[in-house]
Amino acid sequence: MNNPELERLYELKQKIRSTGMNPEANIILLDGRGKNIPNGVTYEVGKEIAFTLKRLNQGYFLVSGDGRISTPQMIRELTEALTDNGITVLYAGYNNPTPMFEIERARLGISGANITASHQSFEYNGLKLVFERNANGKEAEEELRQGIKLRGTIKTYNVQPSLRKHYIETLSGKVRGTRTDNHKGLVLYDAMQGVSFPFFREIADEKKIRYEGFRTEPDGFFSLTDGGPDPSRVGNYRIIKEAIPDLTKYGIICLVDGDGDRFSAAISSGLIKPPVLVVMRALHLRPEKFIAEYCLASIIREYLQNKGIEVIGVKRGRPSLISKTKEHKAPGAEIGLHHYNDEGVDDGIENAFEMISLAEQENIGKRIKEIEDGIRRFIPEIRVATQQNSKAIAEMVAEKYASLSPSTKDGMILEKDDYALYIRGSSNENKITVNANATRQGTLDGIVEGAFAKLSEIEPGLGERLRKKLEEETTKNR
Repeated sequence: MNNPELERLYELKQKIRSTGMNPEANIILLDGRGKNIPNGVTYEVGKEIAFTLKRLNQGYFLVSGDGRISTPQMIRELTEALTDNGITVLYAGYNNPTPMFEIERARLGISGANITASHQSFEYNGLKLVFERNANGKEAEEELRQGIKLRGTIKTYNVQPSLRKHYIETLSGKVRGTRTDNHKGLVLYDAMQGVSFPFFREIADEKKIRYEGFRTEPDGFFSLTDGGPDPSRVGNYRIIKEAIPDLTKYGIICLVDGDGDRFSAAISSGLIKPPVLVVMRALHLRPEKFIAEYCLASIIREYLQNKGIEVIGVKRGRPSLISKTKEHKAPGAEIGLHHYNDEGVDDGIENAFEMISLAEQENIGKRIKEIEDGIRRFIPEIRVATQQNSKAIAEMVAEKYASLSPSTKDGMILEKDDYALYIRGSSNENKITVNANATRQGTLDGIVEGAFAKLSEIEPGLGERLRKKLEEETTKNR
């Protein structure tokens, strides 16, 4: 390793692991969610799950997990609790991308739990639970015949190899239609210390794509990231830039988050901003209808509609984006804060191959400039800590705009012809999030000022902290 900064980060990571400290140093922010979950907590949860399964007359349960530091302990306790109470566990192990659980659980037609801190509130940290309404044990029984009974256990079968094989085959099928087989450029794939790289590598090798990996070794501390495995964070792109002297050799840089379901992309000059990325994918895929979340829909709608693509805005908390287009609810029901999408629309690996295909066909830099000139001015997502419950604060702000926009569970979305404002409280911690955009210079400033004033009225100084953060983020993104 020739980069002094990364050498220092690795040394600090080892120190953190050996001492249990939680320091903040330069670009390091240690994400230790789930680190201190007390022994026995997940076992008690598992007993309640087993009780519910028996009431539903279900005898099989899928257990899977990503690469966070709490995952092995939680999987072990959950598995023991289920089998102690008569449930047969299909054990998928850990270091799995979240979409693998989504797709494979739906295929098997059984209930299951994914151990992950992703999108979980603190009190339910680490567990996503899906009860299948109409469980069918036939696929599960076939899977058990391929599985291997774990030594020294009761009713626990290791199905990780077969589930991974099927998931990779599913992904390969999804990307087979993209024009990547003749891709001549070099791809940089940043797994951000998550679990997605082996799955990307398998398909890329099959398609003979030239690639290099970065941050490919799973690490539940995410200690070589800026603020955790957030693929849209400018600081995480800067780490790439500091570590690799010449980024111009890469046709596209793909960044995928820790559990493999969020995606961002970059070129040598910087990250591709979220609204631009959404537009690029819409133009590339050319569907009759394109779905975008909350403020993104209003930012890109006019631009894409002028090109014959209808944009559908979808609020957060939707059952799933793909199900919205099909006008039916996703199967199962989740105990958690947002529903799983069993068809893998949020799959970062699949999106990476889409971008590789796009990079092969188009002049990315020129297209980015064209899109930036054609869509609304955009304030990137800004987040600051709150002393009070952030969800309650967001709901109070929503009350101010109740006549214009209905209050939502964790915040508000206000969209008009010439502006949009999005405010919500964090699911994981007390932090408030703000996005906004407008069609005319100056319009946005007044909207944001009004929102910041209301936030300061609720919690003194909150609006000022947001304004300062906004100035910092604006400077970073120039």
